[in-house]
Parts: sequence; C-alpha cells; structure tokens
Amino acid sequence: MPPAPSQSPGSALRQDLASALLNPEDMDTRILRLSVVAFSLLLGLAVTAVSAAFGLLMLDLLTGPTCRYPAHRREDLKIHAVAVATQEFALDRGRCPISTAELVDGRYLRAAGARSFYGGPLVVSCWKSPAETLVQIRSPGPDHTFDTTDDLLDVTERDAGP
Repeated sequence: MPPAPSQSPGSALRQDLASALLNPEDMDTRILRLSVVAFSLLLGLAVTAVSAAFGLLMLDLLTGPTCRYPAHRREDLKIHAVAVATQEFALDRGRCPISTAELVDGRYLRAAGARSFYGGPLVVSCWKSPAETLVQIRSPGPDHTFDTTDDLLDVTERDAGP
C-alpha cells in the first residue's frame, strides 16, 4: 500500500518496517525494499560528499593561493629585500657586492630573491663618496629590458661611516 501523500518519508519507512514484521509472507519483499532505500540514502550522501570535496578542490585550484599584493608591489618587496641584503653585506665586508650572485653566495639572500618577480635579473650598483654610499637596485620590469619606462628602481643612501 503506497504511503498517503501527507506522510513524511521517515514515517513511511517506519510503517514499512512495522508492516514487514507483522506480515512474514511479505517480509522478503519489504526487507529488499528497505535495503534499496537505505542503499540509496547512503549513495546519495556519498555522492554529495564527493561533489562537495570536488567543488572545494576546484575552488582552491581556480583561486589558488592568492597574494594580497599586485605584481608591481611584489617586485618592490623583492627589490627592497636585495637592498637590505646589500646593506648588510656592505656593513659586514666594508664594500658593496659585485652582483646579486655574491649576495647569494654569502648567504645574505636566497637564490630566488636574486631574480625579479618578472623573471629577469636584479642588478646591484654602488657609488661611494666620502660622505655617503648610494646603493641602486634595478629590475628590468615586465618587458625584461633594462633602461625602459617600466624598470623598477630603488636607490638607498647611507652614511659612509668608519
């Protein structure tokens, strides 16, 4: 007997179970029906869980680990890190480094820090006067060509000191 339209699915299952226990001749059919319903519910839950996991994975892959800073800001941060490494090198050794490779070799900078965000080299230049030292870090920018309008530049001056 089909459940009345006003019954909830849970009450229909309870009624089927009670009916199977009371009518032994229909017991095999009802147990089979209940097994199919239970299997369908479990399968539905499994499909839902897998779909949710797949959706979260795709969301993570599409959005990825995003950085809060735009590309030019990330480039500025890399240039600043090279400027700080250059200052530390100069304080320790009393001279400016010849290149970013010397900063990497001296462990003032990691190898990834010696290249610009855009993949080009970062160039270190120093000028010394009796009163101060100027340190220039230059990135070729997105076009990978030096001395163009998109170059990024950091010039730091410090006292020459003793």
